[in-house]
Amino acid sequence: EMNMHVPQSVQTSAELKYLAAVPLQIISPREHQPVIKLVQDSLLGLNRITNNNVYFTKFDLMNILIYVNSYNGILPEPEIKEPVEKWSGRQLVSMVLPKNLQMNMKNKSHNDTKDDKLNHVIVKDGLIEQGRFDSKIMNTGSRGIIHMVYNDYGHKEAQLLLDNLQNVVTRYLVQTGFSVGISDLIANQPTIEKIENTIVSKKEEVSQLVQEIHQQIFESSTENISEEFEKKVNNLLNKAISEAGKIGLRSLHKTNRMTNMVSAGSKGKEINIAQMVACLGQQNVDGKRIPNGFNNRTLPHFSKYDVSPESKGFVENSFIKGLNPSEFFFHAMGGREGLIDTAVKT
Repeated sequence: EMNMHVPQSVQTSAELKYLAAVPLQIISPREHQPVIKLVQDSLLGLNRITNNNVYFTKFDLMNILIYVNSYNGILPEPEIKEPVEKWSGRQLVSMVLPKNLQMNMKNKSHNDTKDDKLNHVIVKDGLIEQGRFDSKIMNTGSRGIIHMVYNDYGHKEAQLLLDNLQNVVTRYLVQTGFSVGISDLIANQPTIEKIENTIVSKKEEVSQLVQEIHQQIFESSTENISEEFEKKVNNLLNKAISEAGKIGLRSLHKTNRMTNMVSAGSKGKEINIAQMVACLGQQNVDGKRIPNGFNNRTLPHFSKYDVSPESKGFVENSFIKGLNPSEFFFHAMGGREGLIDTAVKT
């Protein structure tokens, strides 16, 4: 099915052309930042193409530039002259940037040291001197490239930039290929041991709290001891996933394709990688640990009055390791709540 809307008067034509046209909607008046921006493949490819050591022969370069409408047929001086002339990915992207664009900004992977040039983007007169582009460089409010081009060069130029970048980058991805596999999530043995030790130490701290309750030496600032206990346990277990996640992330190589998507800002957050590599963490229903059901326990797999992490919905396995049956059930309970919230909001 297709619907076509045909303007029936001069006023309507003018309204569509000067108010409702898509290029005029790149910047949202509500958020004062780009709502039409580079996302997913284009953003990931741009991050990869502006990396160090990405080079094109004249043949490859021409095969990409054929898709750029504004290309004038003039090539810049190649970065490598011998034995074969090669142009860098940054030179290629510079060819579609407006000529007088200036930028000096750190991307979101910058580690706050002076020598991290890879993540410090400098553009002078429309030429990229150093740095790797990501979602922060492109899409940030009024300092990102899209907004700067829209303000300084007008909406037509901003539209052209988005079209050209998208064409260049998707061609580059077709030539070089990019896919994520299960190998990107497999940590080495020392990492797995470190993660397990972190989780064990946190579980020991929880059992220490349980001992304090039984011996009636648990310190509580409120009247309601069980509430205070739950709060402390939840804090401990949340620390477990954040620490385990950090260890998991550090173990993955810089060229890892899963972390590449996160660092480019095209898909996923660090928590997703942590849950795949390290552990799933505490499952919550109503913002609390899994409540007891029938007969003072969460599931028939545990004994009565068991308040240990695993009986109350702490999942210590990762997605790559696989969940055991009770962990799977708790995870489904947490997931169900998310579905219901979405439906109710709708």
